[in-house]
Amino acid sequence: MTRSHSRPKVSNDNPYSEAQFKTTKYMSDYPERFDSPAHAREWFDAFTDLLQP
Repeated sequence: MTRSHSRPKVSNDNPYSEAQFKTTKYMSDYPERFDSPAHAREWFDAFTDLLQP
């Protein structure tokens, strides 16, 4: 048996959420670490506001 480095194909796999997560990681203001859950929510709220038309 050989080891696979690809993601498994599962029924709840969502490529759109994976792509959005990768986009957030490459944002210039994405923090190295979040200080708290509240800090993470605040950052993601501001990020999703940018996505709204």
